[in-house]
Amino acid sequence: MTIIITDDVIMFREMIFSACIKERHHVIASLSTASETLALCFTHHPDVLFLDARLPDSNGIAISHDISKFSPSTKIIIVSAYTSDLFFLKLSKAPIFGFIDKTTDTSKAIAVALKSAFIGKRFFSSSYQQAIRRQNNDPEFFGKLLTNREQEVLRLIALAQTDEEIACELGIAARTVQGHRSNLITKLNVDGTPKLIQFAINNGFNYFSLLFTLMIFNIIMNVSEI
Repeated sequence: MTIIITDDVIMFREMIFSACIKERHHVIASLSTASETLALCFTHHPDVLFLDARLPDSNGIAISHDISKFSPSTKIIIVSAYTSDLFFLKLSKAPIFGFIDKTTDTSKAIAVALKSAFIGKRFFSSSYQQAIRRQNNDPEFFGKLLTNREQEVLRLIALAQTDEEIACELGIAARTVQGHRSNLITKLNVDGTPKLIQFAINNGFNYFSLLFTLMIFNIIMNVSEI
């Protein structure tokens, strides 16, 4: 199989590279950014893409949707040390073929993922499988209680933004944001905004908020250099 590896941690890139070579697959490139990955996937359409969830200029879940559109045959395997409920919820909705948990999986798991991809079988780490089962069996899981808009508002609340700031970013009225904030407090059964922010942090909403902020910062820096 032809393979592209994208991870901003050199050590993990080398570990995946070694596993690929050992399994006698061809590694097209070993990369560290989303922009490089998008360009090479568009050109080469690899059989497998090992893709870090957190990159300097974007995140793996976001670009997996883009890659699946112009290279639908590419089997995307997300790798990450992040294991929050929100992260796994987003993974479950992404067009990916597998997930490797950096905190628990070893090079053996990478080899198994490669063999699975070769025969068209998906591979997901046990941490992902356990989380998804728990989410599916929990009637109070926030993914079932909250609408997509409410989750987006909660992401911005995790940044401690005001109703006016959230309204401006989402293009809605501040009064509408107030309504969403009130619904969030009621649905999640928390006592006020401070507890709401704590809930957001505990469940990983701040992770995606920080990624979004980092992406905007990189865009601004790139524009300023032109």
